[in-house]
Amino acid sequence: MAIDMSQFHQVFFEECFEGLDAMESGLLNLDPGDIDAEVINTIFRGAHSIKGGSGTFGFNDVADFTHIMETLLDEMRNGQRKVTQPAIDVLLGSVDCLRTMLTSIQGGENIDRAAVEKYKSALESELNGSPERAHDSDSAVPVQTISSGVVEKELE
Repeated sequence: MAIDMSQFHQVFFEECFEGLDAMESGLLNLDPGDIDAEVINTIFRGAHSIKGGSGTFGFNDVADFTHIMETLLDEMRNGQRKVTQPAIDVLLGSVDCLRTMLTSIQGGENIDRAAVEKYKSALESELNGSPERAHDSDSAVPVQTISSGVVEKELE
C-alpha cells in the first residue's frame, strides 16, 4: 500500500519557512572574518533539513539548489573557507531565492528558472573561487546582480 506523501506537504513547507527564517537571521548576524561555529551550524542545519525534506518529497530542484548552499556552509564551518561579505551576500540572496522557489511549489506555480540559475551560478562561483578571495574580478556573476534588492525585484 502506497503512502500519499502529499498529506505531509503542509508540515514540510512550514518547517522550510521556519528554517529559512533561522538561516536569514543567522546570516544577518554573521560577521565577515569571524567563524562563529554556532551560527554557521544553525544556518547549515536549516539548509540540510530543507535539502533532505525536498529530496524526500521529490522537489529535486530545491534539493539540488540547497545542496550547493550546504556545501559552501560546510566549508565555512569546517574552517576551509573564510566568512566573507560576498559569501554572506550570496547566501542571503540564495535564501530569498529558495523562499521564492518553495512558495511557488507550494502554490502549484512554476519556479522562476532564470532566477534560480542566476543564484545557482553565483553560489557555484563563490564555491569554486579561492576560499579567501571568492569574488575576483573574473567571477561569473558580479556581486551587484545577486544583491537581495536587485534580484528580489527581478523575482517579483
